[in-house]
Amino acid sequence: MTQPAGAVSTGRGPLGLNFEVVAIIAGVVVMTHAASMVTVPLLPRFVTELGGSVLVVGLALSSYAAARLITNIPAGMLSERIGRRPVIIAGAIGVGIFGSLSGTAATIPVFMAYRFMMGLFSAMAITTSNAAIADITTVENRGRTLSLVSGAHLVMGIAAPGLGGIVGELVGIRVPFYASGVPAILVGIWALARLPETRTSSRAVVQGHAAPQGHAAGPGEARSGGGPGRSWADTRMLLANRSFLLVCVIGFAQFFTRAGVSHALIPIFADQVIGIGPGRLGMFFSIAAVIHGLMVYPAGMISDRFGRKVLIVPGGLLVVAALVFYPFAGTLAAFAFAFIALHGAEGFSGGAPNAYVGDTSPPGLRGLGFGIYRTFGDLAGMISPLLLTGLATTSFLAGFFFAAALHLGATLAFALGAVETAGKRRGRRASASP
Repeated sequence: MTQPAGAVSTGRGPLGLNFEVVAIIAGVVVMTHAASMVTVPLLPRFVTELGGSVLVVGLALSSYAAARLITNIPAGMLSERIGRRPVIIAGAIGVGIFGSLSGTAATIPVFMAYRFMMGLFSAMAITTSNAAIADITTVENRGRTLSLVSGAHLVMGIAAPGLGGIVGELVGIRVPFYASGVPAILVGIWALARLPETRTSSRAVVQGHAAPQGHAAGPGEARSGGGPGRSWADTRMLLANRSFLLVCVIGFAQFFTRAGVSHALIPIFADQVIGIGPGRLGMFFSIAAVIHGLMVYPAGMISDRFGRKVLIVPGGLLVVAALVFYPFAGTLAAFAFAFIALHGAEGFSGGAPNAYVGDTSPPGLRGLGFGIYRTFGDLAGMISPLLLTGLATTSFLAGFFFAAALHLGATLAFALGAVETAGKRRGRRASASP
C-alpha cells in the first residue's frame, strides 16, 4: 500500500498501525493535557499567592475550559480544510508556550489570560489528534488504539498532578508552571519533523494519494466527500444521529466529573476535611494513574470484541456509586478507597466514548465529530468547577450528589437509547452515516 505524502517509514505495531505515527499523536495528546494538569494541586495556593480566593480556583479551571469550548468545532473544521498535521503542531507548541508563561504571572488577570490561551491551543491539539487516530484505524482496532491514546491521556491527567504537587512542595510553587510547557513544545517539534498527514478527502484521491496506512472503512461506514470546508449543517446532521448525540451527553457527564470533582472538589475536600496537602494528594493521584494504566489496553480489547456499551454503561454506574460514597469519606482510609474507586471506574470506561465517536462519524466529518464531542465535554468543564466549588462552600454532600445524579442520568439515557457500534452485538445502523 502506498503511504500518504510525508509518511515516515517505520515498523508497524501489534494493531497493524505505524507505531511512530500513533506514538506522536499520543504524545501530543498526553503532553498538552499534562501542561495544564501538572499544576492542579498547586492552583489553590498559587491563586492565593496572587491574591485570589477559592472561587478564583474554579474560575481558573473554567477559563481554560471556556477557551476549548469555543475552539473545538472550529479546530475540527479547520483540520478538514487544511489537514490534521498543521493544526496538531500549532496546538502542541501553543500550549507549551503559554503553559510555561503562566508561571511568570504576577496578577490574576494575566494568569487567566495565559490559561485561556492554553485552552485554545489545547483544543486544536487534542480534538484534531483524536480525529487523526480515527483516520488511521478501523472499527475492529479503533477501541484498542483510542483506548491507548485516551488512556494515556487520562493516566497523565491523574499522574501529572501528583508530580506537580511533589515538585511544588520540594522546589517551589512556580517551578511546575515554568516546566509545564516544555514537554508539549518538544512533542510539537517531533510532530513537525515526523508526523504525516492523515486526513483523506476526495481531492486527495483525485491527486493520486492513497488512504492512510492502516485505514479501511468499516462495515456500513459511509465515506463522505472530503471537501475543503464544512458547514454548520453538518453539525446538525451529526447531532440528528441519536447515538452520536447520546455519546456526547456521556462526554458531558465524564468531563463534568473529571473537571468538577477530580480537579476541583476533591482537592478542596482533601485539604479542608481530611487535611491532606498537595504532596500527599499527589501521591494518591500517582497511585490512581498506575491502576488506570493497567486497565487501558484490556478495556480497549473488550471494547473492540464485545462493544463500547459494555464498558460505558457499567463504568458510568461505578462512577455514580463512588461519587455517592465520597462525602461520607471522613477518614484517610475512606478517602483513599473512594479516590481509587472513582478513578478506577473512570479508567474502565474512559476510552470507549472516543472510539464510539469515531465509529459514528464518517471519515469526512471526523474532525467535526470530535470537535462537537469535546465541545460538550468542555462545556461541562467550564460549568462544573464553578458550580461544584460554589456548592462546596455550603455542603460537600450537595456537590458530590449533584455530580452523581447528572452522571447517572447520562448513563441511563445512553444505555437505553444508543445502539452498539462494535463487537458481536453491533447494530446494523451503528456505523452508518448520521
